Amino acid sequence: MDTGNYSRNMGAKRIGQFIRDRRLALGLSRAQLARRLGFVLGSVVSHVERGDARIAPQAMGDWARALEMDPVAFAKEIAALDGEAASNSTPLLRPAWA
Repeated sequence: MDTGNYSRNMGAKRIGQFIRDRRLALGLSRAQLARRLGFVLGSVVSHVERGDARIAPQAMGDWARALEMDPVAFAKEIAALDGEAASNSTPLLRPAWA
């Protein structure tokens, strides 16, 4: 069984929680953040916050600026959250020899 999807989903959920926490700390609604990103509706933000969608690498700078963060610090935080999920995930099935 491939646990890669599980790890990616956990990473996306951690990243989504980080985005949501940052948005709320700034006092922004989903719609307000979406407008900062150039979207009409807040559904894109909602999908990212739930972990149903990921931030495209080429959009990292836009998300960082919209969340009033340094783009490099934002990218490092996202990478750490994504990597944390991969390193902390436990396999659902172990090999017979383990």
